[in-house]
Amino acid sequence: MNRHATRRRRRRSDGRGGYLLGAAVYALLLFGVNGWPGWESIPFLTSSAGSLLWLVNLSLSLGLLAQLVCSVDDSARVRAVGVYGVALVNIALVASLLHVFPFDFGDVDPAWASATRLVLVLLLVWACVRAMRASVRLARGRQQVRLAAGHA
Repeated sequence: MNRHATRRRRRRSDGRGGYLLGAAVYALLLFGVNGWPGWESIPFLTSSAGSLLWLVNLSLSLGLLAQLVCSVDDSARVRAVGVYGVALVNIALVASLLHVFPFDFGDVDPAWASATRLVLVLLLVWACVRAMRASVRLARGRQQVRLAAGHA
């Protein structure tokens, strides 16, 4: 066995541990949002945050599923599909958070609301970039499959 095969095998097993750790984090977040302590215990969230709970759960569940699938098959195409799906849901989630803005910082410094909006806008841009990069990877993968099969 050559050293490249060993390095490739080691990298794949290291990735599997990372994916399982990521899945555990998503599972803990799902439990924290829906179980204990629950989203209601976060003092700066308003009751309108409950209307977005389904999107938060969808995002976390899809992230958990993507991590579990990638722990079994971490090919570039599978990773790109996972990133693309999670990014699309995150775009919808962050856009909804910006629209509803279920945050109330009370009489604390009003800059917190502005800072929160700025962070949400940056997250929206980041999710859009991730979705575009994943779609390019998927398109390139499809094109390479066609070229390999002789269908240009």
